[in-house]
Amino acid sequence: AAERGHHVTLLEAGARLGGQVLVAASASDRKDLIGIVDWRSDELARLGVDIRLNAYADAEVVLAAKPEAVIVATGGIPDLEWLDGAEHCDSVWDVLT
Repeated sequence: AAERGHHVTLLEAGARLGGQVLVAASASDRKDLIGIVDWRSDELARLGVDIRLNAYADAEVVLAAKPEAVIVATGGIPDLEWLDGAEHCDSVWDVLT
């Protein structure tokens, strides 16, 4: 959207951009993945995207901005509850963090 001239505001709940890729990049054999986060962050800066870290996008915050459009990217959440014996399982997040 920013490439097409729209003003874009990115609200990131975390203290850093990258989400699940940051977790994956913490694995010793996947450190190269951090390049994805770095490249995307550089692109956002180049395009003038307004990045707000530690900003939870609840309804009040979003509506106050009076946006023309909203795109919601919620990230990934492990779902093991459907699996018998799930209480004995660890998610990748648990192992790497």
